[in-house]
Amino acid sequence: MKSVFLWRLIAATVGMALLLGSLTGIALRAIDDADRFEQMANASFEARAELTIIDNASREIEAWLRVHIRGAMIARENMAAASSRLTSALTNMERLAAGNGEQQQRVSQLRPLIQSYLEQAAAIIALPSDPTVLPERSAMVAEALVTRDKALEIVRLLNAMEQQQVEQQDERASGSFWLTRLTLIVGTLLAIGALICAVVLIRNAFEERLGTVRRLADQTRLLRTTIDTMAQGIAVFDTDNRLTLWNEHFLELMALDAREVAVGDTFHTLVHRTVGRGRMTTARADTIVARAASKLRERQAWTDEIPLEDGRTIETRRVPLPDGSWVATYLDITERKQLDRVKNEFVSTVSHELRTPLTSIRGSLGLVVGGMLEGIPQRVVPLLEIAYANCERLVRLINDILDIEKIESGRLTLDLKPQAVGPLIAQAISANDGYFRQFGVQCDFSDGAPQSVARVDSDRFMQVMNNLLSNAAKFSPSGSRIEVSLERRGHKLRISVKDKGPGIPEAFRSKIFGRFAQADPSDTRRKGGSGLGLSITKAIVDNMNGDITFVSQTGEGTTFHVDFPEWVEPEHVPAPLPVVDGLPKLLVIEDEPDTARVIAMLLEQGGFACDIAYDAEMARDRLRTRKYAGVTLDLGLPDENGVQFLRELRADPHTQDLPAIVVSGKANESRRLVNGGVVGVLDWIDKPIDRDRLLRAARIAASKAEGRLPHLLHVEGDDETRRAIAALFAGHVVPVPATTVAAARRLMADNDFDLVLLNLHMEHAETLLPDIRPETPLILSSSAEADDAVASRVGAALIRARTTNDAVLSAIRHILDRSPQPETPRDDSTPTPETHNAA
Repeated sequence: MKSVFLWRLIAATVGMALLLGSLTGIALRAIDDADRFEQMANASFEARAELTIIDNASREIEAWLRVHIRGAMIARENMAAASSRLTSALTNMERLAAGNGEQQQRVSQLRPLIQSYLEQAAAIIALPSDPTVLPERSAMVAEALVTRDKALEIVRLLNAMEQQQVEQQDERASGSFWLTRLTLIVGTLLAIGALICAVVLIRNAFEERLGTVRRLADQTRLLRTTIDTMAQGIAVFDTDNRLTLWNEHFLELMALDAREVAVGDTFHTLVHRTVGRGRMTTARADTIVARAASKLRERQAWTDEIPLEDGRTIETRRVPLPDGSWVATYLDITERKQLDRVKNEFVSTVSHELRTPLTSIRGSLGLVVGGMLEGIPQRVVPLLEIAYANCERLVRLINDILDIEKIESGRLTLDLKPQAVGPLIAQAISANDGYFRQFGVQCDFSDGAPQSVARVDSDRFMQVMNNLLSNAAKFSPSGSRIEVSLERRGHKLRISVKDKGPGIPEAFRSKIFGRFAQADPSDTRRKGGSGLGLSITKAIVDNMNGDITFVSQTGEGTTFHVDFPEWVEPEHVPAPLPVVDGLPKLLVIEDEPDTARVIAMLLEQGGFACDIAYDAEMARDRLRTRKYAGVTLDLGLPDENGVQFLRELRADPHTQDLPAIVVSGKANESRRLVNGGVVGVLDWIDKPIDRDRLLRAARIAASKAEGRLPHLLHVEGDDETRRAIAALFAGHVVPVPATTVAAARRLMADNDFDLVLLNLHMEHAETLLPDIRPETPLILSSSAEADDAVASRVGAALIRARTTNDAVLSAIRHILDRSPQPETPRDDSTPTPETHNAA
C-alpha cells in the first residue's frame, strides 16, 4: 500500500513538473521571439533612416549644384557637408544590409552610382564662374542628375524592401503572439487539471493509507487480544535478543512482575531474573541462555523442557524468524507429564501383570503343542497351534510396550561390550529361519568385514536384527530372497537388510520410525505387528551410538542400513593429536547432561573442542580411542567414585600425565578429604562454575599437552638480577624481561603470561599491580614484607624471606604446577623464598 501511494505521488509530481516546464519553455520562446522582432524592427527603422539621409543628401547636392550654376559660391561648402552625410549614410547602409543578400546586392549597386554622382558634382563645382562655361556646366549637371536618379531609384527599391520586410515581421509577430497566448491558456488549463488530479490522487492515497492503518490497528488489537487469551506464554525477541512483545501468561509462567518487564529487556536478563524468583537454578539458567545462543547461530527451531524448582515443568519452543528475530512459546506441561507418568506406570504395571499369566499360558500351550499329552483329537491340534501362535504374538506385543516405556522413562539399560558383528548377524538369521519358511523367503548373508568388532549390547543387537529381518520377511513376496550384508565404511560398520517388497510409500517415509506407525493398517494387520518395532529399533541403535537409515523405491523394495562405530583395540589405534581444527580438545566427564553441555559450551567459547562422557565407563572408552589435552571431572559419577577414577588414571601409563580439572559441587570439601592423595589436578572448581577459572585451568592443561614452557614476565631494572634469574629458570620457564613498569604494561597488553615476577623496589612498581590479570600468578620480589594493601593483591605467593636458589626454583615449580589455585587466606607465619638473596 505504501508503494502504491508513493508511485501515485511521484506520477503527480512528474506530471506537474512536465506541464510547468512546458509552459515555461513556451513563455521563454515568446520572449525570445519578441526580442528578435524588436531587433529586426529597430534595424529596419535604422536602414530606412539611412536611406532617407541618402535621398535627402542627394537632392541637397542637386540644389547646391543648381545654386552654383547661378554663381553662388557658398554652395561649395554646403555641398561638401551633404556629400559627407551621403557617404556616411551609404557606409551605414552597407553595414545594415550585410545580413540580407538581396539588400546587400542593391547597396553594392548603389555605391558606384553615389560615387559617380559625387565625382560629377565635384567636377561641376570645380569649373570657374565664367559665363562662357555655363552651357557646359548645365550639360554636366543634367548628366549628374541622371546618375543621381539612378541611385535614388535603388534607394526607393531598398525602401520598398524594408517596408515589405517590416510588414512581414509584424505579421509573423502577431501570429506568434496569438499562438503563444493560446498555448499558454491551454497549458494553464492543463496545469490546473493536472493539479486537481494530483490533489485527488494524493487525497485518495491518504484515505487508502489511513484505511490501511486503521485495519492494521484493528488487526494489531485482535492479535494482541488473541495473544493475551492464549493458554501459552508468548515472548518475541528481536535480532539483538531483546524483548519486543509478550503476554500475561509468559509473565505468570516465568514468575515475572509486569512492572519490571519492559521492551528492550534482554533474554539473558529475563532468564536470570527467574532465578531470584525460585523458578530455577543459576546453572540451569546458564544452560538455557547458552543453548539459545548456539541454536540461534544455527538458525534452528528447538524445544526444551524446563523443570522448575517448585516441581512444575515448562515446555518452551523457540522459532527463529527470517528477519533474525525469534518467537518463544511457554506451556505448563506439569499435568501432562503427570498423566504421562501415570499412563506409563499403568502400562508398565498392566504389562508386567499380564506377563505372569501369559507365561503360564504359553508354557502350557507349548507343552500341549509339543506332544506332551497323548490322545488329543486331531481336529483340536490346529486350534491349539493358533492359540500358541497368538500367545507368542501377545508376548511380543507386551515386550514391545515395556521397551517403549523403558525408552521414554530413560530406564533402557545396555551392556555395551566389544562384540564380533558377523557372528551376531549369522545368529540372528539362523534364529529367524522358521520365520523365513513361514513366509516362503530365503536369506543370504554377505560378510564384507570379517572379524570386525563393534561395542554393542548383544541382546539388544539381536532385537534390532530380529525386527529388521522379520519386517523384510513379512513384506517380501513368497519365493524372493532377503539380502543381508556387512561392510566397512571408514571407521564405521554398515549392516544392510534389503527386501524385495512393495517399498515404503512416499507419504509415510517421514513417519516410519514413529510409534504405532503403519503405512497400511489393514495390510499390517494381515502381516502382523504392532507398529512399534522400528521405533524401538531406532531407539536401541541410537543408544548404542549408531545410526539407522533406509532407502526405498516403490515396487522394488526397501533397504535398511544400520551403522555402528568400529571398535579397535587401543594398542592398534593411532592416537590422534589432541586438537580438532586447530583447537585443543578436552574430555568433559559429567553425568548431568545440562551441566555437561554448559561446561562444553563455556570451553568452546574459550577456544577449545570438547567431547562428553556421562560415566566412567564411557570416559575410559573415549580415553582408549582418543587423545585429549585434559579432562574435567565430576567426582559424583553414577558408576564409580570420581577420586578412585582419578587414581586409576594416574596408575595407567597412557594417562598418568593427563591434566585433570575437578568440577564438582563439593570440590573443596573433596580436596580436603583427599589431602593431596591424587596428583595432577590443576584445579578444584566448585559449582556454580567460575568461567574464568575454568578457562584458566584449561589453558594450562593445553599448554602442558603441547609441551610448551610457561612464559615468565620478569619486571626487574637490575641487569645482573635479570641474568641470574634467566640462568636459574633455564629449561623450566621462558623469561621475558621488562626493565621498566611502562615496558611491562606494553608486554602485558600484547601477550598472556603464565607468571609475573615483580621487583617491588622498582619505581612505580605498585602501580603495575592493577594491570596484572587476576588469574595470572604473581610473585613479588622484596627484601622486606609488603604492606597489607600490596600483599592482598598477590594471587599465588609472596617471596619475602632469604633462601637458596633451589628453594626459589621449587617455589616457582610449585606455583606453576598448582596454578590456578583457589584463593586462600595468607599465612604470614609461613616464610617464602626471596629472589634477591637467591640471585
